[in-house]
Amino acid sequence: MSYFKGLLQTNLQVRDIKSSVNWYVQKLQLIVIADYGTTVVLSFSNSSKYEGGIDETPVLCLIENKESPIQSSTYPVLQISDNMCEKLYEHLQQNGVSVEMNPTHHGHFKFYDPDGNVLEAFCPSIYK
Repeated sequence: MSYFKGLLQTNLQVRDIKSSVNWYVQKLQLIVIADYGTTVVLSFSNSSKYEGGIDETPVLCLIENKESPIQSSTYPVLQISDNMCEKLYEHLQQNGVSVEMNPTHHGHFKFYDPDGNVLEAFCPSIYK
């Protein structure tokens, strides 16, 4: 039996919390579910709860660090829905997001937030 039930959240350090939250909401269409000033919790759907009674849906947590954020080899992999598999790459490019050039497949690629944090987009159905 494992001590863990699953992934609760992924934390990313950002320099400016307000501009970073705007970027994640506007460019990736994430939803703010909790705002604690220098820490903001984002979700992939409106159904997430995050007030002590955390539900099972993983979230992305932005934490302000006015110094240069610590760059890490660890990064979140965001699952792309099947119906958006081919559209997301183009959407990000058209909206000025820095994306991996010439990925093997537009359903599996890396992209970067304004602070240089790596995010990976992955649609599992492309390898079936």
